Amino acid sequence: MSDQPVIREIPLTLKKLVRLIARGYYQPTQIAVLDVLSMYPCVKEEDLLDVLKFDQKQLRQALVFLKKDKLIKSLQKMETFDSDQVEKQHMAHYYYINYKQFVNAVKYKLDQMRKKIEMEEKKFQNRTSYQCPGCQSTFSDLDVDRIIDHVDGSLKFVDYCPVIYSVTAVNHKLHAGRSDVYIVKLNSKKTNKL
Repeated sequence: MSDQPVIREIPLTLKKLVRLIARGYYQPTQIAVLDVLSMYPCVKEEDLLDVLKFDQKQLRQALVFLKKDKLIKSLQKMETFDSDQVEKQHMAHYYYINYKQFVNAVKYKLDQMRKKIEMEEKKFQNRTSYQCPGCQSTFSDLDVDRIIDHVDGSLKFVDYCPVIYSVTAVNHKLHAGRSDVYIVKLNSKKTNKL
């Protein structure tokens, strides 16, 4: 096989990773289960019940959730026990953390989060925005319905910009009905300067 040494003890960094991931992303019952499993290499279900003082249904829900997330693994073993001079067998469930699989699952989840954040960022960056030539405030594509003139289809910043509004009010008194022409001229002058 390989010449790699067999590790008999789990490194503290891996145990710390288990605790950090548990506290960052999981419920208190799942945190408690992961804490116990990080302290011991393999734990029987009955021992988990005794240590954690959970009812069986609550413990099983936590274990199933952690198994689904591929953070823990289970092992089933037939055990015999004596009950009233009669030997009986039952299936015992053991749970443990496969640290290699745990690290891979964490890497995968972090990669999925990174991709989701990048997609959100792309959506935000690709969103069209409009800038007022007077006050330089920006309007998103969701605000267009407020600043568009539905009659001629042009953008009107008059109601939202104090600079253009004051100039337009003065101009409107001087040239009744010609304020739209002045705004278009003002917008074209600002874009030419840029």
